[in-house]
Amino acid sequence: PDRWQVDLLNAVDAERSCLITAPTSSGKTFVCYYALQQALRTKDPQDLVIYVAPNEQLVYQCMTDVIARYTKDYSSRPGWDV
Repeated sequence: PDRWQVDLLNAVDAERSCLITAPTSSGKTFVCYYALQQALRTKDPQDLVIYVAPNEQLVYQCMTDVIARYTKDYSSRPGWDV
């Protein structure tokens, strides 16, 4: 990870609030997925991760990635019928 990513990962571990703004393909999603993983581990309903994407296609791509990474319930995966 780049230095700014390390700083943000440390902030997530310290349970501090963060705001990321960076150009496309700079690694924001990497940090976001880490924050999501940490929030899901705590199971605290107060934990919140907000990811804003510039277009609907990226929103659906991110949503599909998150569902694939963090759920074991395959019936809830849209378009993943077996």
